[in-house]
Amino acid sequence: MRFETNISKLVGHDGKLSEVWLGPTKQRRGNLPPHVLHHKAEKVHADLVVSATGYLVDPGFAKALPGTAKRRKAPKIAPRRWAASGVTAPPSGPDNRRSAIGGAALDREADLAAARLAFRPRVWVAGDGLTGPATVVEAMAQGREAAQAILTDRPRRPGLEPLGGPRQVLLAYESETGRTKRAGLTLAEYLGGAGAEVRTMHLRDVGIMDLAWADLLVIGTWVEGMVVAGVRPAAGTRAFLKKLPHLAGKKTVLYCTYAVYPGQALDIMRRRFEAAGAKVVGEGHFSRWSLATAPVRFGQELVAKMWPAVTQFEVADRAKALAADGGPDAAAELAWFAGGRQALLRDARAVLRAELRRHPEDEEAHAAARLVVAVLSQDSRVLRSTPAAQSELEGFVR
Repeated sequence: MRFETNISKLVGHDGKLSEVWLGPTKQRRGNLPPHVLHHKAEKVHADLVVSATGYLVDPGFAKALPGTAKRRKAPKIAPRRWAASGVTAPPSGPDNRRSAIGGAALDREADLAAARLAFRPRVWVAGDGLTGPATVVEAMAQGREAAQAILTDRPRRPGLEPLGGPRQVLLAYESETGRTKRAGLTLAEYLGGAGAEVRTMHLRDVGIMDLAWADLLVIGTWVEGMVVAGVRPAAGTRAFLKKLPHLAGKKTVLYCTYAVYPGQALDIMRRRFEAAGAKVVGEGHFSRWSLATAPVRFGQELVAKMWPAVTQFEVADRAKALAADGGPDAAAELAWFAGGRQALLRDARAVLRAELRRHPEDEEAHAAARLVVAVLSQDSRVLRSTPAAQSELEGFVR
């Protein structure tokens, strides 16, 4: 095996190959094709050549899924463990980026993490479509990451998405004096009180894995610029915005803190997130004088919007839809939708009981009934058609 070597010429007689001249290659830059140094070619005796001649991304794939990579590229947001190691931090970061080995290793790690992010709602991309032409080994590794993300995300058909509100919230902030962080922690308290798991961190610490983990992003910044003209997000936030990967409909809330005037900060952030495919569902701006009250009101509004109260009739309808879908996590989905409130589930049980009394042969209501009983009893055996399950169901209907 020879690296950085290519064919200079082939020699043969009577249609049969006899020797191959191999010359070293020279490449000025990584984005330019290598050139064979013919004057340094060496002769090798051979009677067979198997040629693997370059590779490009199928243009049909890029046409079917606009935005996929056509040339080799890597996401700019590195996995957080690389940042923690100091590899990407100044002054070592630029040195590692200029190093061919360091840059290639970092790119592969970033590609691997990016495969966990959906490219479009319910669509994941791995391999050449994600990064541009690369190796089979990288594509296989990215495919494993994408598969794990699909299992974790549990995407459902349109109309069956989880409706119980976001479960995992990433709240990240760019804060210089501590005001933006303070506002963020107030929001995190309210979002956590709604039942979500909330992670808070500085914006510079956010990695691709964090973005992939979250159902809801809450991004905050302070603003900089002239008193009125030229007000914009802080420099650290702008740097983060430039590195955003595809966010595929990920719900995002934006907020900023300011001393005099918020300017166009939120507009700039919204345009960039929407360009990355995110869905901005809320915006708030807080002056330095209103930090004691404005974040509280905004947090209450977010909870009311993102975690709306549901009725027993909606829980019963949701149980029917989940039972018909037959997913393995139907009971968990229903419990989340009901907010884990036993009283609400019991009321939904009463709704289904009334339906079954009116229509005893309604199979949809029977399936929904078994699901509600499973959630209330935390006993998965009622989801199966066993004698014990049927007995419990009959008692439920009576």
